[in-house]
Amino acid sequence: MTVYLLDTNVVSELRRARPHGAVLAWLQSVSDAELHISAVTLGEIQASGYATATRTRRLMEEISIAVPVLLHDRVLACLTVRFASSAVPLKNGLERFLPKLRECATKISALFAEQQAESSLKSAAETAA
Repeated sequence: MTVYLLDTNVVSELRRARPHGAVLAWLQSVSDAELHISAVTLGEIQASGYATATRTRRLMEEISIAVPVLLHDRVLACLTVRFASSAVPLKNGLERFLPKLRECATKISALFAEQQAESSLKSAAETAA
């Protein structure tokens, strides 16, 4: 099986409002089991529980905050919020959005864990029968 290590630039591209079509096409052609995130990218997220990015978009700076959704130390997804720095400064954005993103990520993780446990029990019951 082929394994792909996603570098920071690929993960950043996927976080854009309109990711490049070639990146999306490639991503859709690869199975999820083949995709992995680099330690550098994951390290930034795990070190602070979130990652931020600032970029100039047209005439304003746009800030992104991302929080991982984890299941048994695996990153399943990432919740991201974007806002204009002229409307909400970074410090205020972190105070306003980060707790809500973390709460949502925790709830999603709990739902995935619950569904995984139910699926395991169902499989065990079918195997026993």
